[in-house]
Amino acid sequence: MRIRKARSPASPEAARVAALRMLERRPHAERELARKLVLRGYERETVDGIVGRLRETGLLDDEKFARDFARWRMSGSLEGRGILAMRLVARGVPRKLAEETAEAAMTNEEEADRAVTAARKYVKRHPADDAAGRRKLYSFLARRGFPPEAIRRAVRATGVTEGDSD
Repeated sequence: MRIRKARSPASPEAARVAALRMLERRPHAERELARKLVLRGYERETVDGIVGRLRETGLLDDEKFARDFARWRMSGSLEGRGILAMRLVARGVPRKLAEETAEAAMTNEEEADRAVTAARKYVKRHPADDAAGRRKLYSFLARRGFPPEAIRRAVRATGVTEGDSD
């Protein structure tokens, strides 16, 4: 995103209206909203004040944002906790809160089940019947944030065994 000049960067009212419009479109984390306002040319002090007031009124709440975002991602994607935490951090959620939210979003068993489902879908499109295919499947699951134990379980569940050879 390139930096744009605001129509009236000194105007706290213009910054407040811009912030409310962004929140009207979708929820934001505090840092994400502040970054967007600064990129639009509003003064940092003005942005900090607006973000503080929005937090006090309950319109900005990083914990609620993180929980809702995690619930939304869990409903539509086959990803592990690692990628979920990374996506939260990218949205401006503090790392510690992102990791805690990702941990709370799913149990180890649920994460392993998601890995198995993702692996089965992958194998339908890309047969993994040799060592190279197994490595590709493992990499695919790792890129989706699944931990090694869940990946091993998923690879076994697809029928690709460690003993297969090229």
